[in-house]
Amino acid sequence: MKLWRTLFLSLFALALVMPGLVLANDCECWCESSSGAYEEEGPTTVEGCRDVCDDYLGCFIHEDFNPENSSTCWTEYGCENTFREVNGEEVPYSWAGQSSKCVSGEGECYAPTEPVSLNVAIGTLEEVSTLPDYINAGYNYLLPVAALLAVVVMMIGGLQWMLARGDAGRIQKAKDRLRNATTGLVLLMLAVVMAQFVDPRLVELRYLSPPAIKTVVFIDPSSTCEALEDAGMTITPPADGGQDCGDTGTVADVGETDSTWSVGDECPYTGCSSDLEVCTVSTSSESGYACARCKDVYNSLTDSEDLEPSSSICSRLLNTDYQSELSSDQKIYCEYYDAPVVDTEFNSCVEIVYPADRNYLDCFQLRQDAAEDGNEGCRAYDLVQALYEGDYDNELDDKEGADEDWPLLAAICQPNDPCDLAPPGETCELFIAQEFADCEPLDGAEYAACIALLPLSDDTGLLATELVNCSNSSSILGWEDCVDVHGEPADCNITW
Repeated sequence: MKLWRTLFLSLFALALVMPGLVLANDCECWCESSSGAYEEEGPTTVEGCRDVCDDYLGCFIHEDFNPENSSTCWTEYGCENTFREVNGEEVPYSWAGQSSKCVSGEGECYAPTEPVSLNVAIGTLEEVSTLPDYINAGYNYLLPVAALLAVVVMMIGGLQWMLARGDAGRIQKAKDRLRNATTGLVLLMLAVVMAQFVDPRLVELRYLSPPAIKTVVFIDPSSTCEALEDAGMTITPPADGGQDCGDTGTVADVGETDSTWSVGDECPYTGCSSDLEVCTVSTSSESGYACARCKDVYNSLTDSEDLEPSSSICSRLLNTDYQSELSSDQKIYCEYYDAPVVDTEFNSCVEIVYPADRNYLDCFQLRQDAAEDGNEGCRAYDLVQALYEGDYDNELDDKEGADEDWPLLAAICQPNDPCDLAPPGETCELFIAQEFADCEPLDGAEYAACIALLPLSDDTGLLATELVNCSNSSSILGWEDCVDVHGEPADCNITW
């Protein structure tokens, strides 16, 4: 028992000493001041820091948390060049001025707020954006009202005095009323001055919301000129003024951006004449860069393009800025087509479009055209076309891959369903009908049903060797019992 008690007391004593041990670690001493926080070089403990600081801010063990790296401290430039959408308009943040808790030149930043309509208007004020605005408006409205009431009370006191007829008690009550009204009026007028004298923060009701947290943007050493300009830098274009893909700009001013870039550093421009082109590396271009479009990147015996089609190359050949401008019913795809082994020279990047004269997959138009033909549902994806090898195009189910799995139709039909054509609770799936070999593993009625469902290639009654279809998951082998997005019966026919 004695041993346990001794151990407990030892642990208790250690717990009491631990804070002192933590505080004894070396730390950076920071003090507050009206011109900004500053570091005191000498002290390395909390006690020593408190002794040298008139206004102690903190002793920081990790430099990531000191005022120099505070996420709530902003420069005026950085704050006022950050925007938030309010009622459909871009409104800049508000800088609160130099903060005693931030280094010199930095302070807290506050996001704009949306105005709130008042149920009871304060004079002519019908909406406010912040609580301080509401309090200040109420004070400014009530001040003259209170002053008027004080004057009325003073008039009542004077009238009581006049009608006292020498009655000492009634005269004293009138004097008390006058004195109280006068005192209240004086206090009312001096309320702000007195609060300012006690603590200035009592009347500084500018911001009662938490300050904005600063987002740290890391700029890649290989960033483009456009990205650097977006980050606040000033870029000087080349002497000929070109700002297209392959042109080189020079950093003229880094602004307020904290990065490894310096004045005089060079960066590449990436602009292209078409929204469907992307600036990419090119070994045949003098600048090392060239604009390329998805459908123009392919292999052939006569092709001189220096871009080798691949999944990674094709995935990069889309202008993401242009894609973000399209509506939710419009999508762009650039898929890699891996040609059969004997035709490897025709591997290519393929644009998926509908109809062929569009530059993107228009889901609204696709659903509309499919509904007119009575096939609204997954089956509509068979109408989508592929644009590749320059200007050549055909339907997705005509383009087989190296493993004969129709990769382009599968990319749209099965994993994505970008137009939401599947019925509720189902998915779109790719179905491939082949010869009798598909039915051989089955028995009895299942075998008969499988044979009956095998599609015919033409009027001769011959079975198709391979046919592909995009159907909802509940349909039988993808060829019967298809339904549309509303759950209504739809045609599963294999030709349009």
